[in-house]
Amino acid sequence: MRKNELAALAMACSLVSALIVPDGAVGQAPEPAWAQAQQAALAEDILSGDEDRRQRAVFVAEALGPSRISEDVRVALITLLEQCIDARATARRQGIPLSDAVDFEFFVSVAVVVASLNDPRAIPALTRVGNFCYSRHAARGLASFGEQALPAILKFFDTPGASNGALAYNMDALSMMVEDIGAKGLSMSARDHIVGVARDGLHSQDEGVLLKTVDLAVALNEPELVQTVAAFSRESGELVARGVSPTAANLLRKRATRALARTSSGRLTE
Repeated sequence: MRKNELAALAMACSLVSALIVPDGAVGQAPEPAWAQAQQAALAEDILSGDEDRRQRAVFVAEALGPSRISEDVRVALITLLEQCIDARATARRQGIPLSDAVDFEFFVSVAVVVASLNDPRAIPALTRVGNFCYSRHAARGLASFGEQALPAILKFFDTPGASNGALAYNMDALSMMVEDIGAKGLSMSARDHIVGVARDGLHSQDEGVLLKTVDLAVALNEPELVQTVAAFSRESGELVARGVSPTAANLLRKRATRALARTSSGRLTE
């Protein structure tokens, strides 16, 4: 770790201690007015143009946790994630290295912190995280909203030019959503939409999309989809014929076998 990063971390730790335990108030709740002033400053730092201030502020917000941060800090964190996504999107269009726009590790840390907020206002931004990284924590946060997040996810799948990485990330979020709710816990409309997404995903040529769709298809327990996954588990020739590499097709066959083994729907392979 660089010397300036250590210094930033030390300063952040000091600020966390100050926010949680004010001087002379050990064992007592912080004074509301004092806390508001500190949090207002924290929100300002999160959206500042100064990289070090911004990094420290995100670390402090993460250390405080969703229950201790103010409304202003929540809004600032969500806004920051949106700004990071937009900056990376602009860099990609202009052919600039993405990390020159927003450092990769910082981007992931912001996405994880925002996902932990459980704030519905973050849903649109969380669907876009997969454009620039894969974070299971962020996908899990998106999935935790259940059907509330479905319109934004479906809109993403309808977006022209969406990258395969982003599609796989959102497919994973759908898979976790269905697993959390249970296939029978979905509304009829939601189930129909997700089945449609899974059906399309099983016809993809991309390894990542296919792997995530296998999990979603099995979680849905839809006979038509499970039968397709069962076919994947038996042989990979069809996948290779459609343009999937032999290595990826073999990996998919193993993934399909494992997914089917986790559910009674695996009997369809018999």
